[in-house]
Amino acid sequence: AYRGSRVGMKGGIILIEGTAGLEVGMRMKRGTIVVGGMVRDFAGLEMRGGTIVLLGGAEIRTGAWMMRGTIVSLKPIPLLPSFMYSSTYTPTFLRLYARHLGTLGFTIPYEEHDGAYQRYIGDTAMPGKGEILVWKPVKA
Repeated sequence: AYRGSRVGMKGGIILIEGTAGLEVGMRMKRGTIVVGGMVRDFAGLEMRGGTIVLLGGAEIRTGAWMMRGTIVSLKPIPLLPSFMYSSTYTPTFLRLYARHLGTLGFTIPYEEHDGAYQRYIGDTAMPGKGEILVWKPVKA
């Protein structure tokens, strides 16, 4: 989808080894985006589905006006106040993502002995059913 389009990504996979700019995954409906470096503001803006994996974290307003979908961040990120903490756990589906992304050269942790993901739901400013998962490693 082009910048400014009313329709976002509808499928497939996008792999970015470095950093990414503003509004990555805007209006995304399906598919997967993996970013190896830092992402600028508004990642997952108006997201309607799909998965964004942020290996290097993100700046501000991640998931703004998000309705559905999943954003996974391996680094702590500033969350909007309209995202509510839900639980800390290790999602089963991430094991599948980890295996697939491993074949593509990207590594995400999923073993419980390494840590867990803090789950936040929102954006509650919308009738949001999306989730942001933030990795929290076990302290050594």
